[in-house]
This record gives sequence, C-alpha cells and structure tokens, in this order.
Amino acid sequence: MAALLITTGVGVALILTGTDPAGAIVHAFCVFGTVVVFSCAGLFAAQLLPSRAAAAGFSGAVLGVCLLLRMLADGVSELAWTAWVTLFGLVARAAPYAGNRYKPLLVLVAVGVAFAVAALAAARNRDLGGALIGLPATRPARTRLLGSMSAFALRRAVMPTMAWSIGIATYFLLIGALISSILEFFEGNARFAELAASAGFAGLDSATGFAAAMFGLLAIPVGLYCVTRLAAMAADEKARRWTVLHALPVPRYRIAAAEIAVTVAGSFVLLITAAVAMWSGAALTGAPLRFDAALAGAINVAPIALLGLGAAMLALGWYPAAVGPVGALPVAGGFLLDVIARSIRAPAWLINVSPFAHLSAVPDTGPAWVASLVLLAIAAILTAIGLLGYTRRDLDT
Repeated sequence: MAALLITTGVGVALILTGTDPAGAIVHAFCVFGTVVVFSCAGLFAAQLLPSRAAAAGFSGAVLGVCLLLRMLADGVSELAWTAWVTLFGLVARAAPYAGNRYKPLLVLVAVGVAFAVAALAAARNRDLGGALIGLPATRPARTRLLGSMSAFALRRAVMPTMAWSIGIATYFLLIGALISSILEFFEGNARFAELAASAGFAGLDSATGFAAAMFGLLAIPVGLYCVTRLAAMAADEKARRWTVLHALPVPRYRIAAAEIAVTVAGSFVLLITAAVAMWSGAALTGAPLRFDAALAGAINVAPIALLGLGAAMLALGWYPAAVGPVGALPVAGGFLLDVIARSIRAPAWLINVSPFAHLSAVPDTGPAWVASLVLLAIAAILTAIGLLGYTRRDLDT
C-alpha cells in the first residue's frame, strides 16, 4: 500500500507539472519496483535471520551491492552487462523520458516477486520468534592471542581491521576501475577539471593526478580507523572491562604502547589494501596506473593518519571522554578546512593550518619529505604526551 501511494504521488505530480505522461508512468513504476523489491528483500531477511539488526544488515548489504554494481555498469564499458543484475541498473535501462523501455521494469517486478515468494516459503518452515538461520547459544572458549599484551591487542584489532579493509578495498577497486572513464570525461569537459583544481583537487585529467586526489581522501578512513581503535580502548576502560588487566603487574604504558603498535600496523594494512585495490581496478580496465605509483600514493598519506592517532592518544591520556572528537579533528576537520579554505581563496596562513595543505600529490609529483617528517614528528610528540598522561591519570570509571 505504501509503495502504491508513493508511486501514485510521484506519477501524478510529474504529469501535473507538464512532463511527458509516458515518461512519468515509467519513472513512477521504477520507484514502485524499487520500493517493492527492497521491502520484499527485508521481509525475506526477517525470515532467515534471528534478529532485527541482522536482517537490517542483510538488507543494507543488498542495497550497497546494488549501488556498487550500478556504478561499475555505468563507469566501465566491459561491465555494462551488470546493470541487468542490479535494481538501479534496471531503472537506468528503463530510461524514463528517454527510451521509456518496459522490459527492464518486468525484470524489476520479477525480482520483487522472487523475494516475496522466498519470504513466504521461508515463513512456512520456521517457528514464531525463530529463524531459519540460528545462532548457537554457547560456544567454546577462544584463548588464542591471550599470551601477551601485544597478542591481546592484535586479537582485538583483527576483526575491525578486516572490516575496514573490505570497505576500503571495495571503494578503491571501484575507483581504479573508473579511472579510464574519468579521464575520458575530463578530456571532453576541461572546465570541471579547473573547478576541481580550485577546490584542491588538481591534476584530475591524468591517471596519476586522479589517483593522487583519491589517495588524499584515503587519509580520512585510515585516520578514523586509528581513532576508533583508541576510542574502543577508552570505552572498554570506562565499562571496566580493563579492571582485571590493570590489576596485573604490567605498566600501563605497555598496554597503551601495544595498542598503538598494532593500530599503526593495521593502518599500513589499510593503506596497502587501498593501493592494491586501486591498481587492480585500473588493470581491469587498462588504465595507465603502475603498482609502484599506487603504493607510493597510498603510503604518502600515512603521516596524516598517524597524526589522528597521535591526537587520539593525547585525548586518551588527558581527557578520555573526547578521544573520538579530538582524534578526528586533524583528519576529518583538517580535510574540511582545506577544501573550504581553498574554495573561498582564504589567506595562505589559514590554508596551511590543515595538514592536508602539506600533502604532496603523490604519485603525480614527488613526496614532500620535509612536511611528512614534520607531521610524523608532531604525531610522535602528541603520542608521547598522551602516554605520559595515560600512565599518571586515574582510571576512567
């Protein structure tokens, strides 16, 4: 009923505004099909999985895969056929107001019917309050990586690092696959390259320049990964999950140092993952990007990510309640300041406040070694000050 109301409202509104009725009807049916398919997918997930969170996560994953496939279908000519296996690609193939094609709409309806039939079949074979996929109520003890502080820090970081790696790899694989299409776009629309350069994204009309701009963004997720690892440490301390650990004859600086070391290692795993993913995507479509260039561009942003780690450690040592905001300040805040300041042509001193202003466009240009070393030195100083405060303050209870 909700889908019908939405569809009717969209279609009637488009017709009343004077648009082509055939295009309005096709567009309305695209909206109807998309709403129905995702509704039925959520209904099917609710029969399969034992919790609302798991079902919502499944539905969200379906949405993310559909968006990813649509971007690949539109950006990579070799993968244009994938538009027929994603909802948004089917909507594009329907082409409201252009082609007004009805065959993709039939496929869209068929997908929704398939999810609905699967949900009804699954509902007949499960108990009320149950699910077809059950989770065990108990599990055997897992004692791996509990022999030392470093091993324990590694144990805590494995799953989060894997999750961040998957997200970063997916994004940069897609970006690499789109390089050829982006270069063709900027070749025919030079004005867009000029506007991007005014906002701090110069060189987008070359493979290395585009890679450098995208790797500049990589500092944000990798830096936030570092911040979230120390934020999790602060949350565990506040929830008193560290009480037994702090009762052991282990200096507190060793606990924090182990977490920092594992987090640094994890950040480089993410950087290398991004480099491999972008290079793989570029190789898939024949874009002129070498692996050594991609690796250099990814490693180039490490100082900014580690600056976020240093800021988070500073907060953990002196004001643990603000680990997240303080750690994100040089990373997310620095990026926003750089973009805004360049866009409004702010004074040079204001632009230089952001660490991103000192980041060279690797692999399009050579590294700014002095600036990188200064950023690393600042990160080390912040970390040392944070460690000093962490060993001297009371536990956050």
